[in-house]
Amino acid sequence: MYYCSLLGDDQVNHAFSALLNERIELFNYSFTAAARQAFVDPATGKLFHAGEFGTYREGILRDFMRLCIPARLDIGTGFLINSAGEVSTQADIVIYDRSAAPRVESNEHQRFFPVEGVCAIGEVKSRLSKTGLREALNKLARVKAKADHVSSTIPIHRDRAVVARPFSRETEEYDQLFSFIVCEGFDFDPSSLVSEVTGWYEKDIKNHNMHNLVLSTSDGLLLYVDKNDKSWMYPSTPTWQVKNRFIRANENKYVHFHFFCGYMYNATSSATVLFPEMSAYMPPVSGGSNQDEA
Repeated sequence: MYYCSLLGDDQVNHAFSALLNERIELFNYSFTAAARQAFVDPATGKLFHAGEFGTYREGILRDFMRLCIPARLDIGTGFLINSAGEVSTQADIVIYDRSAAPRVESNEHQRFFPVEGVCAIGEVKSRLSKTGLREALNKLARVKAKADHVSSTIPIHRDRAVVARPFSRETEEYDQLFSFIVCEGFDFDPSSLVSEVTGWYEKDIKNHNMHNLVLSTSDGLLLYVDKNDKSWMYPSTPTWQVKNRFIRANENKYVHFHFFCGYMYNATSSATVLFPEMSAYMPPVSGGSNQDEA
């Protein structure tokens, strides 16, 4: 799907392209102009009900992203948990496999997702300064790191490209949790972004917990490029080194959306889903007594 903007007219499915561009236009309008019309005071230019504004945009993005993920996956919002007792900060977008994610919910309807069933997480932002983007990237990496501790490495779904090798977040891209940011725009010139962004991460952040995609709807898409000059959606591993790449829209005004949708589908389709050993999440099974048949 993400190749459609790079191929000749005879290699493009025009029906699909038209539908995709229609969905992109609707999303772009709803995410930017319509959202601001609904939540910005025209007299002052200031936001009112900022919390509802954020929730509204998250809902718009979740609806759009259903085009970008397999039907077997679902999209929610909430907190990641692991069997070490860790709880992440809230993630705006959680893409998870329903078959591997028991519904763990508080009385206030806050969702908690065991990391084994989560495929991707994302943050939704308005306009971002360099400082704001740096903070968002590090927050996302901290949430992503919670998935490094798993209760089981038994796969429910694992891509054929890695199924013969041991599970590893650090060395196998498809075993990693995928992460992304979507924002309306940058309040800075992104020309220097590719040379600066890696240095914005705090020193203890591991490579595999860095971002996969950063989409600015008005500026372009931040991702990676491999040694063969191919755009790529995973950060460097010990055996596969990549560099940062920023894709801007030129004659194709939707090229950054096309890459985003295509890579999101590829990544979530191939993402490893593990069996959650729920007994590892529970308190110690002790303090009772047994009565057995004679």
